[in-house]
Amino acid sequence: MSRLRMVLSVKGTIALFALALPMLFLPLEVFQLVGIPEYSEPSSFFIRLCGAMILTVATFQLWTCIDVSHKKGGVVGTLVECTVTLLVIWHDIFYGDMATWPVRGKFLVAGFAFLEFGFLIAILVTGYGAIFSDDEAPAV
Repeated sequence: MSRLRMVLSVKGTIALFALALPMLFLPLEVFQLVGIPEYSEPSSFFIRLCGAMILTVATFQLWTCIDVSHKKGGVVGTLVECTVTLLVIWHDIFYGDMATWPVRGKFLVAGFAFLEFGFLIAILVTGYGAIFSDDEAPAV
C-alpha cells in the first residue's frame, strides 16, 4: 500500500467513524456533553447536514484507496476539504460564536483543526505526484 493510499484511508476512516456517523446518528444532547453547545433548530439541522457532507467526502476518500485510478480526484478533493474545514474553524475561533463555548468544546475543535492541518500536510507531501501527473493510470 502506498503512503498516499494509507493517508487517504486513515483520513477517510477517522472522518467516517469519528465525525460523520456521530453527527448523523447521535442525539444532540451528546454534543452538549463534550462542550459543543446546541442553540437552535437551525444549528441542529446544520449538524446533521454537516454529517451528511462529511459522509460523502469520507466515502470518496475511502473509494480512492480502493480504486487508485481516481487518485488525482481523491487528492484534490481531500485538499479542498481540509482547506475549507480549516478556514471554517479559523473563522469560528476568531470571528464566530466560539467565544461563548465551554473550554472543552474549544479544545475539541482546536484539536480537530490541528488534525486537519496534519492531514493537509500529509496529503501535500504524499500526493504531489498524483496532482501534477498527466495520467490517471494506477501506479502499482
